[in-house]
Amino acid sequence: MAMLHEQSQLTIKQFNKFFEIYTNVLPYVGMEDSKKAIIEKKQGWIQKLQQTEFPVAFLGSYSAGKSTIINGILGREILPEANESTTAFPTIVKKGDKEQGFIHFMSDQARMELWDSFVSEISTKISKDLKRQKNELPGAHLQRIKAAVEAYEKTMKLLLINKS
Repeated sequence: MAMLHEQSQLTIKQFNKFFEIYTNVLPYVGMEDSKKAIIEKKQGWIQKLQQTEFPVAFLGSYSAGKSTIINGILGREILPEANESTTAFPTIVKKGDKEQGFIHFMSDQARMELWDSFVSEISTKISKDLKRQKNELPGAHLQRIKAAVEAYEKTMKLLLINKS
């Protein structure tokens, strides 16, 4: 597990170097807004990878063993396990300094407002993706990825040559 963490940190560090080079070179080479947006989106992904907290959802039918799986992953019994509905509502588990739990209830009104906000945000993102994809040729995203990897490899070779 530690080796995987080290590898992911190294990858993040390499991407951050790439983004730093991109930021330094951009004023001299210029770039289309659509390409800038793609790179900025990738920067957002890297920032998310560096966060210490991230949401994970476990979905399943009633009494399917979701709590049992979560307890198994965590290596200890945190969530109750029973043949009746025990975690039927969204349950958030976070690491803390103390071993304690809090229960927060939402009113139906607050839950509906949160749901509406969630649906609106997802709809907006889907609409943007559909508009972008409609204007793209099939496989265009693969070509962009290939070009980005080639540019990255070329930049890394230049960096290695300059270090020598």
